[in-house]
Amino acid sequence: MMHTHLIFLADEIGMASVFPEIKDKLAGDPGIMITLLYYLHADNFLFQKELDILEKHFPARLYVCYETIAAGLDAVLNQESIEAVINANTVAAVNFIVSASQSFTENAIHRLRFLGIKNITVQEQFFSY
Repeated sequence: MMHTHLIFLADEIGMASVFPEIKDKLAGDPGIMITLLYYLHADNFLFQKELDILEKHFPARLYVCYETIAAGLDAVLNQESIEAVINANTVAAVNFIVSASQSFTENAIHRLRFLGIKNITVQEQFFSY
């Protein structure tokens, strides 16, 4: 039975920091469900093959949603996507983790707070451009 739903919001910068954590959580506690909203430029699908493999290995525990951005534009949290994840959630404990550029992180925190989400963790970046 699932006891925790981790919802990761990541852009290309944050994905390098998030991927190892997602992998560890899936390999560890079977009671953790993970949703990843991954914002990336249309020509830059980093980690797509790895995420596809993990989705096949953990079909009931991992959902990945790719949100593509036009080249040259900054990533902005798609409120409809996050609302869909919130509305479809079936687990009592939900944690939001943002791992992204500063502008995306600020936008994401603002929109999540607007939606009444208070439990938000900002993950430290291991890499940057």
